[in-house]
Amino acid sequence: MSRQGYALGIRPPGVVYMTSGWGCPIAVGMGLALGTANKEIVVIDGDGSFLHSPSFLVSLRTLNLPNLHVIIIENQHYDCSGRQEIKAFQYGLMLKNIINGFGFENVVEIENIKDLYQTIRSNKEHRFSIIKTKCTKEILPRIPKAIINKSFQWRADDRD
Repeated sequence: MSRQGYALGIRPPGVVYMTSGWGCPIAVGMGLALGTANKEIVVIDGDGSFLHSPSFLVSLRTLNLPNLHVIIIENQHYDCSGRQEIKAFQYGLMLKNIINGFGFENVVEIENIKDLYQTIRSNKEHRFSIIKTKCTKEILPRIPKAIINKSFQWRADDRD
């Protein structure tokens, strides 16, 4: 979801862009949450990326990171590889059921992004939000390499 964040004007500092990191953003977020326990970490991931590595949910459940919140954009397509449809959704795949199966009970599905902030703030036990949306035809521009590199520059005072 890095291109979407960049297109919305979300910029470093405080932002790490994971480009071509299918299945990795939530694991990176877990590391950030462990290393910066006094800061809220929000990971925005796509449904295709999430489905590439759901095994991280075991570690996340074990670690119980209260400062990590995961937002999954469910548009039922693999955006970064050409917008192929994720056919499993046609056969009843529900991301919420996968997450619930690992013991996370407070998974909220949202259809109006305006409700997201209130949903996150209203329940500290809530760790996952799924935003259901449609796949757009708009092709978003790639993030300039300089911006990506800047997003990985951490200062010592950012860790505490």
